Amino acid sequence: SIRRKHLERIILATHNKAKQETLQWVLEDLCLTSVLPDEFFRKIHVDEDGSSHVENAKQKALVVSNVTGEMAIGTDGGLLVPALGNSWDSKKTRRFAGEKADDIMRLDCLLKLMAPYKGKDRTIAWVEAVALARNEEVLETWQVVGANGILAENYDEDQIVPGFWVYSIWDFPDLGKKYSELTEEDKLAVNDPWFIIRSKVRQYIQMG
Repeated sequence: SIRRKHLERIILATHNKAKQETLQWVLEDLCLTSVLPDEFFRKIHVDEDGSSHVENAKQKALVVSNVTGEMAIGTDGGLLVPALGNSWDSKKTRRFAGEKADDIMRLDCLLKLMAPYKGKDRTIAWVEAVALARNEEVLETWQVVGANGILAENYDEDQIVPGFWVYSIWDFPDLGKKYSELTEEDKLAVNDPWFIIRSKVRQYIQMG
């Protein structure tokens, strides 16, 4: 459990600006202060070679927490693409097109891989894992799968969300919208993983 005296600061174990903003939203108005990693943490290497998204999230949280001696929150997520079977690994969603690929390269590569598939065969979903750690202890982990949608066949560069590039090709036909166009009410309706994680994390911290 989390004792109140440890809730003053929590380090966000990510340099992804979009993830930082999302984590700040997850933790807003709680009795703690979210702290962004400084330049020092850019020198910390996390292999992200865990056997699951939960393991990767734990690695990130533990590394940052061990260095700072403070509580840290780490995340790891990925796109689920059932049509691609074993040829697709959600844990490598950010790196599947190459370590140096940018968002446009990732989008183009995924659309090329999915070109043979149509209709419901283009179903996709998102899995997100979050871990809280302090020193050498993992306090709690969560993993949520949700927001089933359809992979679009094209994208608009103006709709690309840096750090969350999948949003621009993630269609929700029943709503007639892409993920990047969803309102908070829409996200609740499609079981967006982050809304579920937000509830779980907040409940855990508030009960501490």
